[in-house]
Parts: sequence; C-alpha cells; structure tokens
Amino acid sequence: MFVQNRKKSVLKDPKKVGRLARLVRATQDSKMPPNVRVKAKIYLGELEEGKIDLDTALSAITKARREAKWIDELERLLDEQGFALNPESFTGAGNDLVEKQRVEFMLDTFAKLCPFRGE
Repeated sequence: MFVQNRKKSVLKDPKKVGRLARLVRATQDSKMPPNVRVKAKIYLGELEEGKIDLDTALSAITKARREAKWIDELERLLDEQGFALNPESFTGAGNDLVEKQRVEFMLDTFAKLCPFRGE
C-alpha cells in the first residue's frame, strides 16, 4: 500500500525503504508530539499521492520534531523562571530598577511599533 501506488511507485529507489519506514513510524509513535504525528500522516498521504517526495516529507517531519522540542524546552524554562521570579522580592532599587526600566523601554518601543487596536 505505501510502497506502490496504482499508477506509479512511491519509492523510486528500493534502498529508501528504511526512510519510508521512519515516516510511517512517525505517524504511530506515541513518543512523538501529537502535532508531529498528524503532520506525518498528512505527509504520508501526500507522498502516496505523488505531491511530495520522501526526502521532503522526512525533512518536514524532522523540522516539526525539532520545533516541538524547542517549544517544550522553552515552556520548561519559562516555568522554571516563573518560580524563580517572585513579585514580592522586587526591591525597586539597584539591578531590579535597571531591569524594570529596560523592560518598560522595550514595551514602549513595542507599543509604538505595534499599536493595539480597540483600546
């Protein structure tokens, strides 16, 4: 089913069976993030229809896995940072004051570049 379409073969090179197996495994691997599994299924369907080639599908899946890992790591770091920052510990002097002023400047700049609508 995956290797041969009625009109033409999905795999032009039989040596790429292992690569095709990686794509099929990505559709079912419970260790993969759900959005990566969904993308893998979409790319597998597009591969069967001849819309994309195997290398393109695998590259897209690899990119999606890396993005998911990056997002997970970023969320972990933000959670960790959130626990480390306590509003009650803000002194309003020294480094705290400098950081507050720096953030206010960045927010003002951002507000000028991207005005909020509806306010």
